[in-house]
Amino acid sequence: MGFKVKTKISLPVLQDIKELNSSRNLDKVGNLVVNEMKDSISRGLSPVRGEGRFEAYSGQKIERGGRSKGYPFNVQKKFPNKKVRPVNLFLSGDMLEALTHKKKSDSILVGIFKPSEAEKAQGHQLGDPKKGLPRRRFIPAANGEEFTVSITRSIRQLYSELLDGILKKRK
Repeated sequence: MGFKVKTKISLPVLQDIKELNSSRNLDKVGNLVVNEMKDSISRGLSPVRGEGRFEAYSGQKIERGGRSKGYPFNVQKKFPNKKVRPVNLFLSGDMLEALTHKKKSDSILVGIFKPSEAEKAQGHQLGDPKKGLPRRRFIPAANGEEFTVSITRSIRQLYSELLDGILKKRK
C-alpha cells in the first residue's frame, strides 16, 4: 500500500445547501483548486500557507569554470527544459500530472493518488535529509495547514458564484 498525499476541502457552513455539493459543483471546485495549485507550483511558490518559495536546488552553486555537477544540471541532458529557477517540482511532469481531485459526498480530496507518483510526492512533502532533499510542502497536511490566501480567496469566490446561482434559481 502506497503513501497518499492528499488534503480535504470542505466548507461546513455550506453543507446544508445540497445543490452546492452536486457532482458538477464539486468538480468545479476540485478543478479550480488543482489549477490554482499547479499555477502556484509552476511559479516556484508553495500552495501551502506560510511556506513561501520552494528552497533552491543544491546544484545552483556554480563551480569554478562555470560548471556544476549537482541538480538540476545533472539531468539536463535527459530533461533539457529543467531550469535552475523557478524551483517548480517539474521534471518529467508525471507527478504534477497526477495531482488531481476526488469527489466525496460533501467534500473534495486533492492530492496524488497514483501509486507510482506517491513516493515522489512524499519526498517533496517531507523532504529527505539523508539525501539532502529539502521539504517542499505543496499539499496542505491534515494537521491544520491551509492553502495560501490567494487560493482560499479563489475557492470562496467560486462558492460565492455557485451560491448566487443557486439562490437566483430558487426565486
